[in-house]
Amino acid sequence: MTKIELAAENILRQAGVRYELFEFSKPVFTVAESQAETGLLPEQILKSMLLVDRLNNFVLFCLLGNKKIDSKKAKAAGEFVNSPRFATPQEVEKVLNQKVGAVTALLSIGKVPIIFDSGIKAQTKISLSAGVHHFEVILPTKDLIKLVEPRFASIVQ
Repeated sequence: MTKIELAAENILRQAGVRYELFEFSKPVFTVAESQAETGLLPEQILKSMLLVDRLNNFVLFCLLGNKKIDSKKAKAAGEFVNSPRFATPQEVEKVLNQKVGAVTALLSIGKVPIIFDSGIKAQTKISLSAGVHHFEVILPTKDLIKLVEPRFASIVQ
């Protein structure tokens, strides 16, 4: 097990959260790849994306796997001074110490503001990256919300 993966598990264990650790047969980078291995529906898989504006204000946005982010809504929710763009892989590593395709809100707490799309609340169970491309954690959505304490906004198309 890797250090990052253990960090995600440690956060969940310390909080007393029951979770399931799912190991992929190969590195996974997308919702479609996760769905193929876990059998979960896209709306049960949380995807996370780091956005940044010209003033280097970073915000992590999390939304259901079957949704697309709306840049105008994200700009307003993230209180960006101009239109945000996706952070580069280098920026993701520098700001979050995570790799693109394995970004998780669990390891982003305290590093950047975190905004969940309001639609996430409708799911009873959610799956998200464990911080590495080979593992995912599945847990009750209410427990994830309690741990991350995100802001909520309508950020999808």
